[in-house]
Amino acid sequence: MSSGSAQVTALAVHIECLLGQHAESLSPADVYLAVRQGCGRFLAQRNARCPAARLPHDILAIIFVSLEQDERLTASAVCQQWRAAALNDARIWSDIGIFVDCDPLQYNDDLMMELEAHCCPWDYPRVANTSNYRLLPLLLERSKEVPVTLDLFFSAHSQTGIQDRILAHLTAHAAHIKSLYISTEGCHRWHRILAFLPQKMPLLTRLSLNRPDSYDSGMAVSDFGMRARDRWSRYPSLEVLEFHGVCDLLTQDSTKPSPSITSITLRNVDITYSLLCELFKFFPSLRTLQIEVQSINIDTWWDSDAFVAIPHRLDCLRITEWTSSVQYSALMSALQADQIRKLSVRPAYTDDHIARVFSHLASIGTLSLQVDSDGRYETLIAVDVDGRERQATSRRDGEKLLRLAEALDLQRLTELKLSCHAWKQLETLRPTSCVLPALQTLSVIFIAKKTYEAGFFDPFPDPAKYEDADLCDTHAVKLLSCPLECPALRLLSFTTWQYGPPCKVIVSILTTVVRSLAAPKLDVRVQGILLVGDRDETATTDQQMQQLKELTRSLTYGRRSI
Repeated sequence: MSSGSAQVTALAVHIECLLGQHAESLSPADVYLAVRQGCGRFLAQRNARCPAARLPHDILAIIFVSLEQDERLTASAVCQQWRAAALNDARIWSDIGIFVDCDPLQYNDDLMMELEAHCCPWDYPRVANTSNYRLLPLLLERSKEVPVTLDLFFSAHSQTGIQDRILAHLTAHAAHIKSLYISTEGCHRWHRILAFLPQKMPLLTRLSLNRPDSYDSGMAVSDFGMRARDRWSRYPSLEVLEFHGVCDLLTQDSTKPSPSITSITLRNVDITYSLLCELFKFFPSLRTLQIEVQSINIDTWWDSDAFVAIPHRLDCLRITEWTSSVQYSALMSALQADQIRKLSVRPAYTDDHIARVFSHLASIGTLSLQVDSDGRYETLIAVDVDGRERQATSRRDGEKLLRLAEALDLQRLTELKLSCHAWKQLETLRPTSCVLPALQTLSVIFIAKKTYEAGFFDPFPDPAKYEDADLCDTHAVKLLSCPLECPALRLLSFTTWQYGPPCKVIVSILTTVVRSLAAPKLDVRVQGILLVGDRDETATTDQQMQQLKELTRSLTYGRRSI
């Protein structure tokens, strides 16, 4: 037995003896305090005898990878064992974040003489007073030859000296930079780094340019000195380009086509007809286009007969943040969105938006209504039998989404997934004859009532209002007035929401779902939820489970067959 294991065993035996001898005289608070003090003394021994120092290097590396950057630096200085583990695995240092932060500086005449006019939109210019850019050479050195993700955040006034140092380190380690993210806040002159990026970065697959404070979209990469005709094609591995408040006015020069780029994201960028045309001209292999803008000026280029020549390779279009139905229709028509294999619109404000998204679909093969990770939006996803996928996101209005699904052809629907709160809306799918003849799999997702009503960002709601915080809404699932006829249904699945805490579900709710289906006996699987008995029922939980079992062909609860 190692010395570390022996100390752990001795500590456990010592605590058990103390608690056994004084069990009657110790209060729960005393017990808690004694255990905390004993463990605290043991954990304070940060030397070679500590069991954590005896962990194998591969186990320590797994732990270190999950830490933040500052925590990794701290961990590498704890002891010789930890330092060796941290330095031996370069993957620990493959994710690097560099920032230049600041405080507002009051105006004065001397300062205003030094600042370039209109380079800082802030009320008060800002100069750097906190930063970690001096760590960049150390972190890059520790990453060795492992592909690196490098994020640069600037929120101070541009300083040439800092730029030169960062560029020198980028050039020295250009051969293993995989992803580069540059974000400027306050002073856009930091983007002049673009003009001096290394000519060769063979592993670079993603480049993201971000101006989060941008109120206009008139600046282009050429404004920052990046004017080379081969500015994108020089990087043969570059696949993803992201522009936020910065764009590339490709029509200003004869830019070389870049066949390697397959995904482009445009955020807060002026969308014009010519920009879209040039976009597909210079990026012929483009497969995914994501447009996130709050408005576009359609008066200068919109024509109901105008459309962009879409390459055959484009198979995914995501559109977000629309404020006008006219703008939405303009872009959908110009891009011939009906012909694209995968279309996603978030958020879809009106019924017309949603109807347009799901138009031109063939018979639906799978249909899913999902609650997003933040709990505020719901997304309806439909995939037809030809493989075309459509997604529409609405501000948690699943009832409206399912009502609009009435227009879809569900005769060949084989898989249906929805949350428990949308269960009652199944009757609206077929008001006269509730029949899904090809349905084979039905999944019901349960969400704790507290999470659904209080919201994802309210982890501590009023306890008086939510006595059973982890219990699902007992009124969400009711017996359907018109049983849903599913002659081909074979599997009924009950799961918990993947983004929320574990959920308790009353057994009778599952029984209600089974009785609402006009189908042969089913295989029922219950995963990730805790089944509890109904307080208003005289039957015990086991008896209620047995009643559910009698309605099914097989019942699996977790890994156990009932």
